[in-house]
Amino acid sequence: MRVKMMVAALCCGVMLTPMAQAGHKKKYQPQPHVCTPTVAPVRNKALLAQVSLYYNYPGQNKHLDDDTKKMTHDFVMGYLNADGMDDGNTFKEPDGVPAHLYLTYTVTVDEQRRSTGSLRMEGWGQGYITTFNRTQYPYDSPMTLLEDLTKDMYVYIHEGWHDSAPGCSAAGQ
Repeated sequence: MRVKMMVAALCCGVMLTPMAQAGHKKKYQPQPHVCTPTVAPVRNKALLAQVSLYYNYPGQNKHLDDDTKKMTHDFVMGYLNADGMDDGNTFKEPDGVPAHLYLTYTVTVDEQRRSTGSLRMEGWGQGYITTFNRTQYPYDSPMTLLEDLTKDMYVYIHEGWHDSAPGCSAAGQ
């Protein structure tokens, strides 16, 4: 009975065997990168920035207390506002709405209490924008490290940016 059903299904083209399907596999073709639009210098804007800070202490089980985290966060927001003042830009945390920018700071503190770190910049309707690194030369002060990373990022706000993927350029967009 079972053989009759299989023969009937094969005759009617209802069932394809794995051997029949093997010859019809599609080859994977990556989708081309779609360049994001060039962003002009940002002026006179009230920007919403979601700031996240992560600290790593290799080989140690150490965490920052809430007061230190808040102070560090307030320092970054204060520096963004001071840097944005000449351009007429202000920064604040989003409150129940999406942010314009998502800024993720990662700071690593070594055994000698020296710091290196990075800042990942995302948002502006584009997703990932870029990462700024200050990892070659350690800092004695993590606050100076955060200030320099923030300064690096603010250049993008001040001057604008374009997609850095291969094939994308400021002139071609």
